Amino acid sequence: MTRKPGFATRMGNYFCGATLGRHIVRSIADFQVRYDGSSRGFWGAACFVALLLVSAPACLADNVYPDIVGTWVGEGADIRMSYDGGDVVFSSETITQTVTEQRDRRFTGSMHSESGASEKFSVEFVGVFVDKSHFRWSEPNGFVEGRMIDADTIDSCYIRTAPEGQNAACQTLKRVK
Repeated sequence: MTRKPGFATRMGNYFCGATLGRHIVRSIADFQVRYDGSSRGFWGAACFVALLLVSAPACLADNVYPDIVGTWVGEGADIRMSYDGGDVVFSSETITQTVTEQRDRRFTGSMHSESGASEKFSVEFVGVFVDKSHFRWSEPNGFVEGRMIDADTIDSCYIRTAPEGQNAACQTLKRVK
């Protein structure tokens, strides 16, 4: 028969995840068993406060997002088409992305293609991390969705629908050290 977790267990799991929550609750339960007396209500409240105090720093550490400040360079594969029914153009070009500032999950920077690109561009963007590895950003002509592959590699795709045409591009960029 499976027991339903008690209040302290549920709170520990909520604040810090199952592993740390179970560890904290077991420590508190052990303390209560050894020192249980007529002040059981007091110890329950004291344990709950202790749980909050112990779990807060560990949980705050979980809100750390990857640091992506710096310059990233890589190849982009692009396809575009004009709205007037023109030809579809397939191209590959070197992309440089520079993240100039990051505050927690939010960041800003610029992105441009190299001088020999079939469609030269330079844009500024603002973005946010959706979770610890996925991000989105907006720039004047479209949107980017991407993810961290590792600490020095990002993979992202761009979508643009503008009056002059539409395009889609994906790129894998490496951090320049």
